[in-house]
Formats: sequence, structure tokens, C-alpha cells
Amino acid sequence: MIDGQYFIQAMGYEPSLALRQNPLEIRRLCEARGLKVSQIDASYPMMGFDGAVYGVQVCAAVQYVLPEKLGCPKVDTTDSGRVYDMSKEDVFKQTILNYQECLKWAEDYKNYNQC
Repeated sequence: MIDGQYFIQAMGYEPSLALRQNPLEIRRLCEARGLKVSQIDASYPMMGFDGAVYGVQVCAAVQYVLPEKLGCPKVDTTDSGRVYDMSKEDVFKQTILNYQECLKWAEDYKNYNQC
């Protein structure tokens, strides 16, 4: 999942799906091909301040766990050990704050699946 549009996607060459795309359209596309979505990769490094700006937005992919949308059982993200101008302690604190924001979304959808 990406947050935004990528012109290569419109040309049919990009495997990413945009968070703004209709999840029901994606579901129909998969079902027509006998595919079931097992996990959404909403990866953006969650460490540091960039994770707060970009990673937390991408974690909105958690809404795709809803059975009436895509019914995807899992959403994942990633971390990065490469953070500039921050101590390791500050990186850790910021990363915890970033994940707490994502967990707010996950908590809302906890009755559906694991996030």
C-alpha cells in the first residue's frame, strides 16, 4: 500500500495499491482471480520523526482488515536503524509514539482481525 499515487501504477506496471483506491474494487479483482489477500504491506520505517509523518499515515491501511472491505487479516510495517541527528534513546521513544498512533487504529478494528 502506498499513500498517494504513482504514475507507473496507472500504466499497469506497479504492484502497489494506493490507500485512496476503492478496497471493494481490489477485493473483486482478487476474487475474480481466486486470490485471497493474506497481508497488506504498509511499510514505511516507523523509527524517528519521518515515521511520525509518513509511517503513521500509511498505518491507515489497518482499515483494510474489515471483512466488508478487503478482509485482510494482517497489516505489517517496518523499522529502520538509520536515523540521523537523534540519540538511540530518542529514536526509541519516538518509535514508541509512532506505533502508539497506529495501535489506535488497530484497537478500533480489534474485533475483526489481528493487526
